[in-house]
Amino acid sequence: MSQNNTNNPCETEFDAWFTPLRFALLLCAFILAAFPGVILGDETFVARDFGLFSYPVALFQKNCFWQGELPLWNPYHNCGIPFLAQFNTLSLYPLSLFYLLLPLSWSLGVFSLLHLFIAGMGMYVLAREWTGRNFSACLAGVAFAFNGLSLNLLMWPSHIATYAWMPWVVWGIGLGLRHGGRMLLWGILFGSLQMLAGGPETILLTWMMAGALALVSLGTEGVKIAVITIRFFGMATMVAGACAIQLLPFLHLVANCQRDASYSTADWATPASGWANLFVPLFGCFLTRKGIYFQDLQYWTSSYFVGIAVLAMAAVAVWRVRSKKVGALAGMVILGLLLAAGKNCFLWPTLKSIFPFLAVMAHPVKFVFLVVFAVPLLAAMGVDELLQHIRPEGQKRVNKLITAVGVIFAITILLLIAWARAFPKDMEVWAVTLNNGLVRMAILLVSLALITAWRQTLGLKKRITLGVILLAVTWLDIRSHVPQQNPTARRFVFTPGVVSLNPLPVLGKSRAFVRPDATKKMLEGTSGNVGNDFLLYRQGLFLDSNQIDEIPTLWGFYSLYLRSDSEIQSVLTLPREQEPTGLLDFMGVCQATDAKDVFAFNPRTNFMPMFTVGQCPVFLETTNILMAMAGTDFQPRQFVYLEPEDKNIVTVSTNTEARIASEPHISPQRIELEVEAKQTSLVVASQTYDPAWQVVVNGKITTLLRANHGFTAFQIPAGSSHVTLQYVDKWLVRGAWISGVTILVAGTGLGFTRRKQSL
Repeated sequence: MSQNNTNNPCETEFDAWFTPLRFALLLCAFILAAFPGVILGDETFVARDFGLFSYPVALFQKNCFWQGELPLWNPYHNCGIPFLAQFNTLSLYPLSLFYLLLPLSWSLGVFSLLHLFIAGMGMYVLAREWTGRNFSACLAGVAFAFNGLSLNLLMWPSHIATYAWMPWVVWGIGLGLRHGGRMLLWGILFGSLQMLAGGPETILLTWMMAGALALVSLGTEGVKIAVITIRFFGMATMVAGACAIQLLPFLHLVANCQRDASYSTADWATPASGWANLFVPLFGCFLTRKGIYFQDLQYWTSSYFVGIAVLAMAAVAVWRVRSKKVGALAGMVILGLLLAAGKNCFLWPTLKSIFPFLAVMAHPVKFVFLVVFAVPLLAAMGVDELLQHIRPEGQKRVNKLITAVGVIFAITILLLIAWARAFPKDMEVWAVTLNNGLVRMAILLVSLALITAWRQTLGLKKRITLGVILLAVTWLDIRSHVPQQNPTARRFVFTPGVVSLNPLPVLGKSRAFVRPDATKKMLEGTSGNVGNDFLLYRQGLFLDSNQIDEIPTLWGFYSLYLRSDSEIQSVLTLPREQEPTGLLDFMGVCQATDAKDVFAFNPRTNFMPMFTVGQCPVFLETTNILMAMAGTDFQPRQFVYLEPEDKNIVTVSTNTEARIASEPHISPQRIELEVEAKQTSLVVASQTYDPAWQVVVNGKITTLLRANHGFTAFQIPAGSSHVTLQYVDKWLVRGAWISGVTILVAGTGLGFTRRKQSL
């Protein structure tokens, strides 16, 4: 950690003015100025995944919470899909209580903004730890809270929460590695909060950065490498143990999901020129119908710009500061930019060929997390370098440095503008790129002028004023670098009751089917007004918006799907002359999108309820079942396809006389129904097969069968049967035990340490 070793009393008082409390107030002011409508409750985020994924997911979680149930399984999507195990649903994240207890259309957006505040304060604490200067920490905090990536992440509460805890985790791990003992609990606490927020790639990158920074810094502070290693892996083990209740179900789902070695072959990545967007944010970008700019073939984040002055101060650190930390951070920036380019650069394909398991990671662009984390810290160290040469004898040399950085950056921006003129990307408008680059250059010059004036001014009040203005200009630069990344609408767009269908799909009875060709047409048929567009999407039951009106559909927008579920979905999306009507009947489709008006639905009359009984079993090899179901002669009322190994379990050999005697009662954890049969029969359910479902018939556990490739069946005896299907996730139970023991051990260790220190 650098020490504030200037002998200038004015400089000491200036730095002391930027206390954590004042920075917190300044950060709150910036957040309020950026999103007044969301905070005051007039508006809500809605664009892109916020309305079509995040809000519906949070709504389902909230409904389960108030019903006193864990959200283990969502029956409204894909004939049922694991929910808690998804890891990005925030099901076990403690701070989720904020939106679970308050009105969701207001609290979910504020929840995301709250994590902007947590992110900024975390980077402030970490940067101050490293530089010993409050003002340097303020600049880093503003840049980390407000950058193109963090603002893009606001549409994903899980991602912004995971991102927000990054600096806290690095700070806590560093504290634990240096001091051990009770200090280890800080790394465990912040690591656990980030882990429960659920962004696997971000979490992995955070721990990799923390480990790398520990190795390059602590070795010089007298801490032995062996001690560092033991403490580091000890904290990692404790975090994994404390979060096992979430991790084990997630890892089990990953092992049985659709992602394999070929998954990321078409993932989004930055272009090879992605580094240029740190100087000119709209370089090579085009405007979408939503009024949001994106790079060509990369639609995960609309920006990762960190601020032109922040980048300039980072360059100062790389140029002037000779330390292992600066070298490590600079290496992270370069590595992040190369890996984010995916197949557009040699590094990512090479790593995937060496480590095939890396293919399960979606979107190489996520490696820009390394860039966005490292640059603000480098900027803080650059400002620290300037503050160390505040006395007259160092003025001339530092002024030359500032001038050189300004000239190099200005030339870079002009060259990029010229390149965009000569070699424009598809749909790139050069006038927009020109304006975007010139504004960045103007802000750069203003920022460097403020830094120069601030360094040469001796009056305390003037220096504080200039410092605050510099922070405000940095914030304004980031807020204005692209058009609105987070368009908002009035909160009424989340009011239930938009969809009116006849017959209305009802859980346990029927579902709606959004045909595969409707997706593209829905996107093409929007107006550009995010509120009106979202209401249209809701009418078309687009992605997860059906959850708002509790209408079950065959579609769901999630990160992970059970492999058999994904394979069945592929049958429905294949282009064909005739739809697989038998499969649609079996899956209970009572409404399907209209061929001409994709926001409208046409009724279907031959659909089957979720539970049927009396089918004749047909034993087929697994590879043949899906093909048989995709044909036009599939008769799900008469036959059910089972796997050959089930012959020893199933005693039914023909059609039987039986009926479902009651409407099933369905919840995220439990289904109950009554069945009457004249002889032993098979009950078949158009519910996704998951071994976690336990079938109890008349108080006796019965074998759950995989039917029709990826659905569920079980056998019942003759007579009246009370059937209960209970979702019992053994991995969740095991994880809960491990988490409980880990927390108990950590608490015992803390108590023992306190008692030892008091003796």
